[in-house]
Amino acid sequence: MATQTFSGVDHIMVRVDKVEPLLILFSDILGLPVSWPLQKKEFASYAWITLGNTNLEFWASTNNTDLPSNQTLPLFSGFALNPPDLAASIALLEERQITCKSPRSFLTKNRQGKQVTNFTNSVISDVSNSIFCVFFCKWGADGTIFPWTEKLTADERQLREQRQFEQCDGGPLGIIRLAEVLIATPEMSNTRRQWQAITGQTSDSFDQGRGVTLTLHAGETVRIISVVLAIKSLAIARAYLASHSMLGDDSSDEVSIGASACSNLHIRLKESM
Repeated sequence: MATQTFSGVDHIMVRVDKVEPLLILFSDILGLPVSWPLQKKEFASYAWITLGNTNLEFWASTNNTDLPSNQTLPLFSGFALNPPDLAASIALLEERQITCKSPRSFLTKNRQGKQVTNFTNSVISDVSNSIFCVFFCKWGADGTIFPWTEKLTADERQLREQRQFEQCDGGPLGIIRLAEVLIATPEMSNTRRQWQAITGQTSDSFDQGRGVTLTLHAGETVRIISVVLAIKSLAIARAYLASHSMLGDDSSDEVSIGASACSNLHIRLKESM
């Protein structure tokens, strides 16, 4: 039986009205690699940017009726965890009294007409809601939807993305990795207990693997309120943002990307110690 339910955060979902503005910001202006080029389908447009240790997925659905009618976009709408063994991870969470939805696979046919699995998702129901979804995502190497030709497992893809990221040297902001995801909750003790069960950890902040920490803050609704990117130099990042009229909050130990530049997403930058 597995003792660890996931190895890292595969990607963070960002729901948007249009993909292009944030894709241009992160790829053209901030110089980060595109790990999944822009796709335009009947159901949605989407693209991925890699941060080295995980990805940002910008997702513009053609139908947002799954969201509350008063919900504005963009929105950090959740993240996918990479399970070493999906069935074992679900079983382990059930033992820990955390409920998951039944796995659902996205299937397509390959050139030989054989049905193949692109990915299988299972939502962790107890920590998810209409604006925040945490789910296991198990990728199939034989899928047909991928923009690469190699047959890669999730771990192999992650290594390739890390190499892509290293080549850009963090872009002009000197980004090192996604460092922290901050989640608001109106029920601190219950949410802490849930994440202790999911991670198998007993602390008040939770190691998500690959250098990412999940931190809980008091708030009205369970949701992602901000993300923190580790950077090489606060002075360099501050100067670049200021010179491009993108400097938001500015303090002695962190800065943020201005709300107008990133469409009101709260993205903070802290120098890595």
